Amino acid sequence: MPEIELKSTTQADKLKELTDKLEQGVKDFYQDDRYKEYLGTMSKFHNYSLKNTMLIAHQNPNATLVAGFHTWKNNFGRSVLKGEKGIKIFAPAPYMIKKEMEKIDPDTGIPVFGNDGKPITEEVEVVVPNFKIVSVFDVSQTDGKEMPTLATELSGGVENYEKSFAALQAVSPAPIEFESMKSRKGYYNYEDKRIAVKDGMDERQNIKTAIHEIAHAVLHDNELNDDKLGKNRAQREIEAESVAYVVCQHYGIDSSEYSFGYVAAWSENKEVTELKNSLENIRSAACEIINGIDENMREREREQDKTKSVEIKAEVSTSRAKHKTSQKVIADEPPKPQIIGNSAYRDIPDKKYTNVDSVLAYKVAAALEAHGVKFSGRVSDNNKTTITVSAADVEKVNAVIKDVKSPEKSITDSIKEKQEANKSKPVPEKNAKSKQRGESEL
Repeated sequence: MPEIELKSTTQADKLKELTDKLEQGVKDFYQDDRYKEYLGTMSKFHNYSLKNTMLIAHQNPNATLVAGFHTWKNNFGRSVLKGEKGIKIFAPAPYMIKKEMEKIDPDTGIPVFGNDGKPITEEVEVVVPNFKIVSVFDVSQTDGKEMPTLATELSGGVENYEKSFAALQAVSPAPIEFESMKSRKGYYNYEDKRIAVKDGMDERQNIKTAIHEIAHAVLHDNELNDDKLGKNRAQREIEAESVAYVVCQHYGIDSSEYSFGYVAAWSENKEVTELKNSLENIRSAACEIINGIDENMREREREQDKTKSVEIKAEVSTSRAKHKTSQKVIADEPPKPQIIGNSAYRDIPDKKYTNVDSVLAYKVAAALEAHGVKFSGRVSDNNKTTITVSAADVEKVNAVIKDVKSPEKSITDSIKEKQEANKSKPVPEKNAKSKQRGESEL
């Protein structure tokens, strides 16, 4: 994954540099073969009238590509899923009637008169405009041959993912949950004030999607902010994805392979006018989210330091109490060994050292022994014991020490439990108003 190098030093300049890179990246994307393939497919979809567009948006606000049952099957190799309800729109249904009309001179355009001075009439066929109700279906209601897409789903892990996602949950103005979805990657529900992220995606896509939906809440929920401009769907999607790109890049997560195509898909022209008009909003929202994440991270570090300090004081107090008690022990009781380990110091290759509190040394030693880790150490009287291990075992040793110090459940376990709970939890029925107000990332 290529790293984006920023020349700026201040946060304001970095944000501007990132939005400039986003704008240029989207422009370059228009030259990509994927964009040409995408346009070729889009050209096959019918251009719906304003009235039908409004009907589609009212019934399914998240619809993106709609077509009839047979069009999906014959033109795109996709079938409508069983049980899906169609979106009702108007379709032309003209019919012909025969009607007696005045004969018109094709050269002059005026009626032709007979010898009696009256207009000559003739029977002609006339097309009478008429409409009927038909059903169409969104791409999310179909299954089959893959559709071309401009945005490639992100894959791969994120360093300190649990802490990063926990920080996003803390700064988000709405709760974030994982749930099963067919084609969407996430959505923000304006009615229920909640964010949902598709279950089962990779960590990089989870982080990017969560930020995208947080941006919708921060920028586009009139009840949570002062934005009363009523932006259209394209403007909102471009702003949300741009904020996600800037925040991800700030923390070293490259989302360009997804974000460039996503913004291009919602832009009306290759000059990315909507993006330019929203740059200040994008920078402001990105700055707010970044500052919130940083503050949450600092707060977590302060809490961890405070907890560690309390633990150390408790351990020292316990150690002193044990020392006083030990003075009363029968004189011939054998002392605990000062040397611990299962290997000689000289036999440990590529040596690395770590210190643990002496009161925990024997517990750590027993745990390392159970995990089959080669180590050597000396229990010190100054409350610190140095343990020597091989460099290859450092990660395992740190995990063992962490478990001995605080055997609580990890953040990863908590998130997994939450994901499992959301999987088993039945998805509540939403009323029409609630569905209408949802905003999704495709």
